[in-house]
Amino acid sequence: MVASKSSILRATERLSHVEACRLSDQALAGGSQTIVLDLSRVQEATTAAFARLVILRRDLLKCGRDLRLAGLRGLPSQLFEVHRLQSVLPRISEIPTDAVPSVEPVRRRRETRLSRRLIHAGR
Repeated sequence: MVASKSSILRATERLSHVEACRLSDQALAGGSQTIVLDLSRVQEATTAAFARLVILRRDLLKCGRDLRLAGLRGLPSQLFEVHRLQSVLPRISEIPTDAVPSVEPVRRRRETRLSRRLIHAGR
């Protein structure tokens, strides 16, 4: 199987550290050469989220892959500029037309202690 050249990951309205970790997991699990992170829906972002994206790019570069940010605007864009992340997280003006939209994985229900007890009790 040949990996596609680039794929798109779309962030939710709030780019928190948790959301950045979710996107990071998706990016690392995929096989695309370039990951385009679509931030056009993002209304607010945290510094911790951008820090996670910096780590994601570092990890992707080690594997010969890369990360690009697209659609960054408003307050998240200002936060990006205040922290001078231009040199570490490259931005692109628009999403490449050959990029493949990534399908979000189905989230599994978290197992709780109670559900484990019920399973082991045979209920």
